[in-house]
Amino acid sequence: MDSYVALFEPDRKAGGYVVTFPDFSYGVTQGETEEDAREMARDLLMLTIGDYIRQSKPLPAPKRRRGAKFRPVALPALQAAKVDLYSAFLAPV
Repeated sequence: MDSYVALFEPDRKAGGYVVTFPDFSYGVTQGETEEDAREMARDLLMLTIGDYIRQSKPLPAPKRRRGAKFRPVALPALQAAKVDLYSAFLAPV
């Protein structure tokens, strides 16, 4: 599975980062530090993909994005394998 790219926006008022995934239509998280925001982003990605799977919706293809605020977020190996299996299951024969 290719990594999805998250948008890390600095929160100038509260500090830390607000994180969203442009490839998905919903979901937002935040973290006080970049490391914390990355961990929260990985959790958000797992939950969002889980929602898509429960609803039997096809996952959006990860798009390439450029810029200093975009960072790839990789899933743990087991979750990535589940995503690959789910995508193969939905693929036309």
